[in-house]
Amino acid sequence: MPPHLASVDALGHTIIATGTIAERRFVTFAAAQAGLDGVVLGISKLAGIAGDAIPLTLVGTVDMVAGADITAGADLVSNVDGLPIPKGANTNVAGKALTAGLAGQRVAVLLR
Repeated sequence: MPPHLASVDALGHTIIATGTIAERRFVTFAAAQAGLDGVVLGISKLAGIAGDAIPLTLVGTVDMVAGADITAGADLVSNVDGLPIPKGANTNVAGKALTAGLAGQRVAVLLR
């Protein structure tokens, strides 16, 4: 795994948070941090609480902390904390892993 992964924001958007959102987490169309297998709008660039304007990456690559062991090329979904995990039996694919990493390590996630 590279020591530092660059993020590329090809398409951004700002939402008004409906609850607490941590930085670099999957975010839903309801402007909330995604839970397990949530339908993902984008990835938060900043942390915030309800009422805060939070910029998102909708299309691009984002350096995220892996919520489980991830292999490069894997389809990714959100875990209960809005972190990327391999798809498994879940259905709401949020992105694709550009790099591999163990749980807790940084991986590059492609959103499209």
